[in-house]
Amino acid sequence: MQVSSTTEPARKAFFLLDLTDRIAKAMRIGSGVLLVFIMTVTLVDVIARTIFAATNGGIDVTFTGAVELVSYGMMAMVLLAFPYGVDKGQVIVDLFTDNLRRRTKMILEAVYMFGFAALSSGMTVRFFEVAGRMRRSGESSQDLLIPLHIVYSLASCALAFLALRCTLLAIDYLVSGAKRP
Repeated sequence: MQVSSTTEPARKAFFLLDLTDRIAKAMRIGSGVLLVFIMTVTLVDVIARTIFAATNGGIDVTFTGAVELVSYGMMAMVLLAFPYGVDKGQVIVDLFTDNLRRRTKMILEAVYMFGFAALSSGMTVRFFEVAGRMRRSGESSQDLLIPLHIVYSLASCALAFLALRCTLLAIDYLVSGAKRP
């Protein structure tokens, strides 16, 4: 069966959207793993500090870097969760949109997605610039000495993916006139 040339771009866009859906789901799983990691680090740190305080410093099982692990883990967790959730839970005030036609609602959703894509694109550029500056300066985190250019580069990649996903979703909303399941 021959596919007409007019549907070929649509088929490629559909494949690209499906691919970003799968990547976003994998990122969401990574975000969940990071959440468990953050909770574990926090729990272990609190227990270690409690033991230290209860023994007046006699037993010291505290460790350095818990604050950094939690703060960078939290940033990564949020950035990994965004691409999956960007089209799932937006607050829509029915008072304003209830009487609109479905097509008009989808255009508004597309405008929102394009706006979110622009915002995340701007953040991508800024994080990329900071990553370059950190790489040149050789700056690292205070406790664990993690090179900060790696942290900002990974954040930039996650935000770039978010921008791509938002753009593809907006185009899909405009072309199909409906949200995908």
